[in-house]
Amino acid sequence: MSLQKKTTDYYNKNSLAMARKFAEFGGNYNIEQVITLLGKDNPCVLEIGCGDGRDAKRIVRCTKNYLGFDISSGMVELAEKRVPQARFLVRNSETYNFPKNIDIIFALTSLLHSSKVQLKNIFNKAYKSLNSGGIFYISLKYDKYHREIKKDNLGTRVFYFYTPKEILAIAGKKFKLIEKVVHVQKGRKFFIIVLQKIR
Repeated sequence: MSLQKKTTDYYNKNSLAMARKFAEFGGNYNIEQVITLLGKDNPCVLEIGCGDGRDAKRIVRCTKNYLGFDISSGMVELAEKRVPQARFLVRNSETYNFPKNIDIIFALTSLLHSSKVQLKNIFNKAYKSLNSGGIFYISLKYDKYHREIKKDNLGTRVFYFYTPKEILAIAGKKFKLIEKVVHVQKGRKFFIIVLQKIR
């Protein structure tokens, strides 16, 4: 079984336990400010890796046009119960064709399971999906690029670490940097990068 499949199975089998763990971290993102920055009423928002809907609950307060997807059916089931007014799908970010005419894409610590090759593919799809001037908001674990396989009593997951510089290199000249924030949660270093599609 591939590491990606093991990671997906991990979240499917332990969705409730992981939802409780996510709640401990809280939503430390400037979601509302980013939506306001766009200056558009009811922008079309796509969330990659929506998990249990924790952040979707905040996003739908700012827009009626939200779509979230996650590779884990267990997580999507929780999200649908948590935010019944939102739309969720079970999809793989690598194979899913992102919808067109999106204003903002959020990837809130969801791409940390994606390798550099996979991330390049996601960036290409995000660029095609976003409207001119659209926002791509990403948060990841901070470290020099490497893969880490984590095993515990619940199963196995694969993680990839990045630096902001590495993400900007993957983004290339199709996006410009709007904001970069480095922060620490529970002793772990994370970063946020807000990119804008160049017209």
